[in-house]
Amino acid sequence: MNNRTIYLLIALGTLGIFVFFNIYNQTSGKINSAFFVSSNEKILAESAVIYNYYKNNQPLHTAAIELPLMQDLPDPVIFTVFVDVDEDGEFESRELAVTEMPAFVEKNLPNTFPLLFDDEKDKADNNGRKESKFIRKSESLPVKILLEDFPTVGSSTVIKTLASIKTWDIGEILDVKKKGFIGNLNPSFEFARLISVARAQANPNKVPVSHKGVPDINARKGKPNECVPLSFANSILWLAEKHDFKNNLPPTEGEVLDSLDSEFKYTKDGVKQSDIFPGKEAFTKKYKLPLKNKKIDNEVIEGESQLWKRIVQELNQGEDVELISEFKKSPRGVAEMGHAVTVVGANKVGNKQTIDVHDPATPKGTETYQVDRNGVVVGYPFGKLFVKFIVSESHDGTTPQPPPPPPPPPMPPPTPTPMPIPMPIPTPTPSTSTPNT
Repeated sequence: MNNRTIYLLIALGTLGIFVFFNIYNQTSGKINSAFFVSSNEKILAESAVIYNYYKNNQPLHTAAIELPLMQDLPDPVIFTVFVDVDEDGEFESRELAVTEMPAFVEKNLPNTFPLLFDDEKDKADNNGRKESKFIRKSESLPVKILLEDFPTVGSSTVIKTLASIKTWDIGEILDVKKKGFIGNLNPSFEFARLISVARAQANPNKVPVSHKGVPDINARKGKPNECVPLSFANSILWLAEKHDFKNNLPPTEGEVLDSLDSEFKYTKDGVKQSDIFPGKEAFTKKYKLPLKNKKIDNEVIEGESQLWKRIVQELNQGEDVELISEFKKSPRGVAEMGHAVTVVGANKVGNKQTIDVHDPATPKGTETYQVDRNGVVVGYPFGKLFVKFIVSESHDGTTPQPPPPPPPPPMPPPTPTPMPIPMPIPTPTPSTSTPNT
């Protein structure tokens, strides 16, 4: 046996060991975090980030992970994430934090998922899961990311990297104190004139479905509880770009928001639910937008919320969708407050129904949540959130008519031409003679 053969056998043996441990690491309950797939780290355009959420400097004991894949993909990718919370160098099954969540990937927006860990002792949540409680002293934590259906590198891949840890305080973003504003439905208000309810269908519309290029406008400083105008602005600006009626709108994003604030009767306490649909209608009429608006309430059929199906139907019809939800303890509980987000996608994997949203209360990016049969947005970081209704807008098929130009300023009254004033004719002075003396 010559040296070349020996070297070849050594190389093949090393490769075999490498492949064995790679397969083992992907399938076993314990995964050594020292094993990194360095070539796949380039899939992340930037570092992964774990956000610990706070409200007025008080920890909410909830967290989410932001993964900046930052590329346009036509089909959704399925994400699974382990977080080495105890930093013992191993990824264990109890450190599974994101489980097979499908999400669309866009070039300009990272993907974000709530971190939820299995806990045998905590059965408070419907799914026997609880939100993460992190050691906030850490500056970073090892994470392992499994991507399925990722076309760039094949059907699946593994990324191991460090996620930096940051805080996100919602105290000045979402803090409703006054009853009756968004999140606290006035039960005496009837939507009968406004509701357009689609009945349950035997076969739901096609999933996955997604709208690409929808803006994700962040909360404005000094404008707490502005989630309704912000969510509607995302949709209107997207539709204006798609259907070429940008010239109908105010010239800047800030002016669009200010006008929406006015039509929704926004205050620092938020927007009353009874003002949401009429405000959208008023804005549409004010700027002569070629849009048809409708409101669809949640229905419960045989104990199951139907609003996810309605969202899918609206997205498949090319409509943009704003989701209004309520924070409360149970499906029949009293709403404590509420929230609005823009829905940009929906999917279903097995029995897991998901939505992709742009949320004004979170960092910029697309968040993906499961919606369970009770209408709970599972893992929403700021409280237990139940879907309430959606407002959707679609192009009405007409050519957008620009608003009439402003009238010209009034002409000043004509200034009369001054008439020349006749000069007096001088009277000749009679000559006088000096007497001789």
